[in-house]
Amino acid sequence: MALATLCWALLLLVGTFADSVKQTERWPRAAAPRTPNCARYHLPGCFKNLDPVCGSDLSTYSNEKTGQDIKIIRDGPC
Repeated sequence: MALATLCWALLLLVGTFADSVKQTERWPRAAAPRTPNCARYHLPGCFKNLDPVCGSDLSTYSNEKTGQDIKIIRDGPC
């Protein structure tokens, strides 16, 4: 009886821990990386628009007009 109670308690603890790990995942699942849409930024203000994106090199860029050969992996900072 005590062994069964211990097994159930352990199972409950592991299940709770596994659920909390899923909820605190740093990188939420996102769509496939995309090519930056530089056409939406018109000169001369393209680099003044602050709309951070995370590049495939894991650097945060101020907007999609990065000037680098990267993909955008998510909106917002890395």
